[in-house]
Amino acid sequence: MIRQLFNRVVAVSGYEIRRRHGSDIHDLRIPGYSPTPSEGAYLGESSRYIVDVPAEMVGRTPLMRLWVAILQDYVAQGEDAARQRLQAYFDTYEPKSVADLLQIKPSQPWHHGNPLSYVYPWDAEGPEEKVAFRVELMRKEAKEHGFHMWKESDGWKGFGPVSSAVVDMELRRLINTCESIRTHGFDERRGQVQGRIYGWGPSEMVLPRRGWHRVAVCLALDMEKIPMLFDRRHAIIRHEDAARWPNVVNGNFTVNDAYSIFERRFLMTRSPSCKVTLGISFPGRSNSLFGQSLTS
Repeated sequence: MIRQLFNRVVAVSGYEIRRRHGSDIHDLRIPGYSPTPSEGAYLGESSRYIVDVPAEMVGRTPLMRLWVAILQDYVAQGEDAARQRLQAYFDTYEPKSVADLLQIKPSQPWHHGNPLSYVYPWDAEGPEEKVAFRVELMRKEAKEHGFHMWKESDGWKGFGPVSSAVVDMELRRLINTCESIRTHGFDERRGQVQGRIYGWGPSEMVLPRRGWHRVAVCLALDMEKIPMLFDRRHAIIRHEDAARWPNVVNGNFTVNDAYSIFERRFLMTRSPSCKVTLGISFPGRSNSLFGQSLTS
């Protein structure tokens, strides 16, 4: 029904859904209109699709909020002010364990381990796989951004402690991305931001899977919408599916911890202008947060 209605609107408007040349990606946008990310999952015929995501639908994780503030400092006051804020973050945010980072009571040996091994309950990868992935990712990104001698002791870009070289690299990435978008606009030919939907009852938000720096710049520059690529195979993480998430099924998290981590992340990262209405109830769960209209 949704697909038929959308196709009818497109046809009446004289436009057509575009398939990106040489790919299985459908661009579902037409001038003046774009489906929502979740609507896009029901439209088109490809597993991957592009829509414009309203800025108020994009979640602000603590790191995203930091980057936005750093970029606003840079635009308003210059590089020194931006560097001071970034350095202060790394100096003061130094989680000691996975449990410390995820803000849970440790109930498994790995919860006491290296915070770099953190995973979320909905992730398919386990702690050891994530550490290997993050180390390799950091090594790759460091080389791409001129830090060819990065080693694990230099630290991870998400929290302290880190070396001054990591601070320099992350600040330069943000500034370079900011200047590029300020000068040339958001150029989709440089690659698509990949998004994922998080749903809790009737409420949804979007977080990037790739392209975090570009999203931060878009938010800092008050862009109204951000083009994102979604994949139907892992497009949405739903609160009500917690018992079926991979790292719950394999025993890395209890269902209650999974709920708590999702709820904290969902409520903490919502946009200040995004109204979240939770009029739902789950058996066996505390409903103190439910049935409330939650705004910043």
